Amino acid sequence: MLKAEIKRRHKAFGLPKPEPRPASWRSTKICEWFEEAAVHRQLERDATSSNWTGKDPYLRLIHCIVDDSIKESFRNDIQPGRMSIENRNREKTVWEAIADLWNDPGFAPVTEGGLAELHFDFIPSIAVPYEKVSSMNPATPQFVQNKITGMVTSLTRIISNWERSGQGDGGFHEDGAIELGVSSLRAAK
Repeated sequence: MLKAEIKRRHKAFGLPKPEPRPASWRSTKICEWFEEAAVHRQLERDATSSNWTGKDPYLRLIHCIVDDSIKESFRNDIQPGRMSIENRNREKTVWEAIADLWNDPGFAPVTEGGLAELHFDFIPSIAVPYEKVSSMNPATPQFVQNKITGMVTSLTRIISNWERSGQGDGGFHEDGAIELGVSSLRAAK
């Protein structure tokens, strides 16, 4: 029974290979494995319990994307001069640069406040220092790429649905008149 549990836990917790073969293990080795696996379970639990939640990690990610040093990585700028080209080994990918900046404790972006015309959430400035996100999963290049791809996909879907709703032009007509909905006509009476 315990031997089957060892295999189950190894697979469930994604422990490193090789997979254990406890068929011929003595009870002392089985007990040792369970004690060692308990440490792995706690590490696994710690790693998965700190998912990105709330707006702070995403605001920090967006600030990383629009940072000037990252913009250069997107454009793949190469400094002029033969020596700089020959002396560079391999430049960081955009995803590595974003992950490094997101994980940098010295990077403390602040959103611009006072945008009440957009939404009341944008009235105050929002600071996103590293301390707010330090307990969450750190950004890795692959994780950053997946998050940005997911954000772009969601935003594309939202914009498409919004345009199909009839508000794609923002409710304005060519002559500059605002389209009035039924609820606004009732309120005017």
